[in-house]
Amino acid sequence: MKKYLLGNFEDKFIFIFLFQLLAFWQVWIWYTKRTIDISDEPWGLLALFTALFFLLSSKVTNKNIFEQKKHLYILTSMLLIYSLAGNYMADIIKAGLAVMAICYTLCLYKLNKPFNLSILGLLFLSLPIIPSLQFYLGYPL
Repeated sequence: MKKYLLGNFEDKFIFIFLFQLLAFWQVWIWYTKRTIDISDEPWGLLALFTALFFLLSSKVTNKNIFEQKKHLYILTSMLLIYSLAGNYMADIIKAGLAVMAICYTLCLYKLNKPFNLSILGLLFLSLPIIPSLQFYLGYPL
C-alpha cells in the first residue's frame, strides 16, 4: 500500500486552498489597499463576511470531489490564466479571476458543486471596485 503525501480529503483541500492564497498574493495586497482607502465604501466586507458565513455554516458533502481530475484541470487553467495575465491586465480583472478560483475551490469543498452563483456574486460584490465603476461608467452609479 502506497502512502501519499496528501492522503486524506482535508489535506488536499488545505493544500489547494493555501496554494491559491499564495499564488494570488498580488490580489490580496491590492484588496487590502483598496479596502482601507477612504474613497471606497466598506460594504464589500459585509458581502465577504456573508459569503463566508454561508460557506462555513454548510457541512462538507462529498469527500471525493478532488479525486476527479476535471476539477483539478479547471483550477489549474484558472491559475494559468491568472499567471499569464500577470502584468498585462488591470488589478480588477486579476482580482475577478482570483475570486473565481477561490469560489470554485470553496464551493467544491463545501457544497459539492463547482460554482454557487449566490456565493460567487457575494464574492464579486466584496471586491472594492465601486470608485472604478463610477469612473468608467459615469457618476452616479
